[in-house]
Amino acid sequence: MKISGSDIPQADMLDDVVLTVKAVKEGERTFQGIARYLGKADRQGHYYRRAAELLGFIQNHQNNAVLTSSGREFFGALPEKQNTLLAMAVFNVRIFQRMIPLFEMYPQGLTRAELKAFTAGVTQDAAGSVMTRRVTTVLNWLESLSVLDKTSGRYRLLSEKLPLIRFQDNEALMPGISDLRDYEAVENRAKTAAAGMTVIKRQADMERANDVHNALVNFAAQRLRRAGALPRYNRLIDLAARVNNHPYIFEIKSLTPENAHYQIRHGISQLYEYRYLQALPEATLVLLVETQLPAEIAWMLHYLEKDRDIRLMWICGNELYAGVETQEKLAFLRGER
Repeated sequence: MKISGSDIPQADMLDDVVLTVKAVKEGERTFQGIARYLGKADRQGHYYRRAAELLGFIQNHQNNAVLTSSGREFFGALPEKQNTLLAMAVFNVRIFQRMIPLFEMYPQGLTRAELKAFTAGVTQDAAGSVMTRRVTTVLNWLESLSVLDKTSGRYRLLSEKLPLIRFQDNEALMPGISDLRDYEAVENRAKTAAAGMTVIKRQADMERANDVHNALVNFAAQRLRRAGALPRYNRLIDLAARVNNHPYIFEIKSLTPENAHYQIRHGISQLYEYRYLQALPEATLVLLVETQLPAEIAWMLHYLEKDRDIRLMWICGNELYAGVETQEKLAFLRGER
């Protein structure tokens, strides 16, 4: 499942992509008009318009560019919020989502040649100069976002500076990187399960409307970043990351005494489904809840750890707690190495 050339940005200056969106906001509709606005050749106007489309800030109707709701939100936001929205838009582009697992597996960093070889493997075939331009664009955009470190000719992502990245639904969250089989497996399973996923996605959207749920997600994501991981999610999965080259899938639940039993049971089934859909049989499953289990279902801690091989964690006083076995296996989440 290689990425189409038309879905890969070839506009190497991210600031000028933002200016492209501004040009559309100010009334430019064609790539020729955008090129004039940027002071570039017509061909570059086409590339920059397509890059702004890939970010989701503009769309084309019969060759006329218009702002999307995301583009209007971007220009209506304060500068700090704009930076976050821009980073989130960049990491929603598939070539950047393919790069996340690569950087994750090589925390010491990657050379430009290694990035070019990987890009050639996951994108449609092109001349060497085009492949070089694709890599240059990716690196320039990451540098513009201030999330890339270059030391001794090797590039690495700065996990602590990344937003929580939303992956596209049919994109593998934590694939191997040697070939395309993991991507194909996830896409095929997603297609097979598509008919039954609509209801589950609606449920996930409802859960994410819960302030407690979102606070738990952000709390766990920050702990993952501290551990050097690159946390992400998709429409179904609340949180996922590789730590020490091992995949973790998180389901996060708000909890009350009245709904605790239901929420735990629901979380168990979701974790098993998500592990299957992502083709990650080796993934560690983690159920993170907002408070300790009520006394009447305290037995479920042992059930989860010993019978289901699911790690249960909860928050108390801005700290994470868990059973002894989970504490040992997820010490990185508690700030321990």
